[in-house]
Amino acid sequence: MPALPPIPDLPQNLRKGARIAVAMSGGVDSSVVAGWLHGAGFEVVGVTLMLEGFLDSCCSIHDAKRVCASLDNIPHHVIEHTAAFRAEVINPFLAAYAVGETPNPCVRCNRVIKFSAMLDACERLGCDAMATGHYARILHGEDGPQLHMGADMRRDQSYFLSSIARESLGRILFPIGSLSKTETRALAETLALPVAKKPDSQDLCFSGGLSFRDYMTQNLPESVRPGPILAMDGRELGLHEGIAFYTVGQRRGLGVASDAPLFVVEIDAARNAIIVGPKEALAKSIVPLAEINLLLPEKPSAPLTGSGKLRSAQAQAPCTLTLGDGDTATLAFDAPQYGVSPGQAGVFYQGTRVIAGGKIEKSA
Repeated sequence: MPALPPIPDLPQNLRKGARIAVAMSGGVDSSVVAGWLHGAGFEVVGVTLMLEGFLDSCCSIHDAKRVCASLDNIPHHVIEHTAAFRAEVINPFLAAYAVGETPNPCVRCNRVIKFSAMLDACERLGCDAMATGHYARILHGEDGPQLHMGADMRRDQSYFLSSIARESLGRILFPIGSLSKTETRALAETLALPVAKKPDSQDLCFSGGLSFRDYMTQNLPESVRPGPILAMDGRELGLHEGIAFYTVGQRRGLGVASDAPLFVVEIDAARNAIIVGPKEALAKSIVPLAEINLLLPEKPSAPLTGSGKLRSAQAQAPCTLTLGDGDTATLAFDAPQYGVSPGQAGVFYQGTRVIAGGKIEKSA
């Protein structure tokens, strides 16, 4: 085994040689995690979840097995989770598109499938912790483990991880969270991993290799029916290709001639219509959230100031978080936000720390 750099941000109470379950997709990132932990002297167990469409996607069980074999034949377990994945991720994903939302299946999957299933596997396999190849960090402060952004802001995945239960953070490791993708690929070469040059995935992990258009055509045909593109005053301006192919805030690809730029301001699924208007019609300062996940030990009694993020590739913007009854909250932004899309995640940060995340609801 070649000389490797020390793994940053490991909890102090993680014993040398601890048994760690690594969630392995067959991609470069999770493979580097397995190899790095193995090289650091931990007892690594590879675990791959078998999900719908998974065998035909770039995240292959075959590649995960090859990587484990290359790492001194570390154990590799495949856990069948197809039915739960269909019920808890795919069906809600399709249902959201059916009502005109733009869902984020990765956020939901992390909450209800991936991390819960992996932590269950930890228990069954006698592991002390689990690790994944996400670009995020878990730092340990006075109030316990904290979820933070990855060091490489271009790769940061904390937005997608905002749904993880706080009580789970103490058993989760993100070893590559302090690395850039370039550094991760360099480690893959150093470890001589058979997937070192494998490209990153860009498609839905459950599409079975189908394009988004083909997947939606097969699984939710009503979402790909053409319908009217309407101005905010009700005038018909053109035809759309199916509500699944549009999102609030979209400008390109509308196919509508106009003197001024037009944006999607609403998706009216009941009428199979896309409503368009000027950019100012998109402006929203108050964003309601549901299914809120609080990553603090106690519910704060007063609003919190920080920054919010409403899409994974969007920059953070200053805002105030106010928690409501049950699992609701609102983000009040200092300046209007444009393209607030129901179904996406709204995530609240203080500095690099994730404080809370939830699903964006349609404004009243």
